[in-house]
Amino acid sequence: MAVVGMAAIGMIYWVMIALHWWPVGSIGQDIKSPALAVVTLPELGCLALTNLLMAGIAYRGGHTRIARLVRVLMVVQGAGLLLLFSGIYLFNRVEPLIWPSLLLHAAGGSALTIISIWLMSRLAGAAKAVRAGVLLNDEEIQHGLK
Repeated sequence: MAVVGMAAIGMIYWVMIALHWWPVGSIGQDIKSPALAVVTLPELGCLALTNLLMAGIAYRGGHTRIARLVRVLMVVQGAGLLLLFSGIYLFNRVEPLIWPSLLLHAAGGSALTIISIWLMSRLAGAAKAVRAGVLLNDEEIQHGLK
């Protein structure tokens, strides 16, 4: 629920900025705009919560190495954003940090996308096996039906 709420808030923020409805005033070309920092907060929250949920699913499915990898990739993806924001707000030079931050963020996100597709295929296979009667579902395990 929190991820869906944060994603909705983030989308509203981005639409407000795109349509110049931001209540603080026009952000124009101001890369240091507080509005952009505020808009990025829900994105960071969604990034962390989604990856932690994905790691939890992998862990519950018995894929502990994948769960650890998801957490590491979450840090890599977040480091890309952190590098970009440090260039904007600390070093006042974004140009030398754009490509490294983009590569970190994209590498983490791409790997997480591949892992999530793999996890979904594993979940679909397990659901199919439960329907076919090959695997026990949670209710049958709890009640010892088979």
